[in-house]
Amino acid sequence: PSSTPSAPSTDAVWLTSRTAVQLLETRHRMHLSDKAVSPLASTMLAVIMWEGRARDVLPAAVAVPSRSQPLSWNDVDISWVAWHKLSIRPAQGRLSQQITVRWAIPHPLRSAAGLASLMLMSLGDAGPQSVRWPDEPAEQKLLSWLGDFLRTVHRFRPSARETAEDFITYGPSQADVALLPEHLALEVLAHAVGRTGAGGVMLYPRVNMAYEYVCVEVSSAAAHSQQREALTAFQRYLRSGEGQRLGLAHGLRSTLPDLIPGPTDPWRRFNAQGAQFTPQVIWTDVRAIVEPASRLARQAMERLDRR
Repeated sequence: PSSTPSAPSTDAVWLTSRTAVQLLETRHRMHLSDKAVSPLASTMLAVIMWEGRARDVLPAAVAVPSRSQPLSWNDVDISWVAWHKLSIRPAQGRLSQQITVRWAIPHPLRSAAGLASLMLMSLGDAGPQSVRWPDEPAEQKLLSWLGDFLRTVHRFRPSARETAEDFITYGPSQADVALLPEHLALEVLAHAVGRTGAGGVMLYPRVNMAYEYVCVEVSSAAAHSQQREALTAFQRYLRSGEGQRLGLAHGLRSTLPDLIPGPTDPWRRFNAQGAQFTPQVIWTDVRAIVEPASRLARQAMERLDRR
């Protein structure tokens, strides 16, 4: 799941995200051995928009060049500074007749995906290619900047999946753009195909972070021998070519470097809407910024609650 556990579990095994594990280690001062954490699949964060809105917003955000031919979503960059401007006031032109850009973001204190989203937006405020967390004085300035984004969120949901489901269910009436793990953004695109006049567009921030899903063995000594055999067999299947291809079919990225998507996998199906299996991104390691980002998220949400 993409939600963040609130306390260490007594279960023997977790299937969760690595960011959730890092949050547990930070908040509860626990440490899990690298041997206890087995990567199963990965994803990254992506921006998903309703296409009608994107045709107004993206040129206004100077995210695409001005040209007469149809927009190509694959080469669109994302400037968080430009997104911020559109979240506090409408752009000129047709967009000026509409409201500011409204976001759908998972709850940053309850969802690992929501916290990762806040991290990514905060890095973007430091510069278009920044991968360094701001120092403490600059971090405090981020509070009001992030608040401008967060104020546009209609309802914070406790998980990325529930956020995606709301985005699909309520469509453009509730939010224009969502920041979600890529596999959920691909699900939104699949549902958008059936919506009259509300197709989807997917975009990748140039600075991004791996959103890894892992199997965590918490208390291996407590497991019965038959349970351990079943767990080992399950893990072997998930890491096998068959299991990894199943992940590809659902928009997850394989841990096998040579496994590439087939014709029916989401990246091929939705390439015209911006989905990319090999986007040009800059990766950053989030381990060092989980704690300051979590603190910043708590302060930002407290300010929001006092509105």
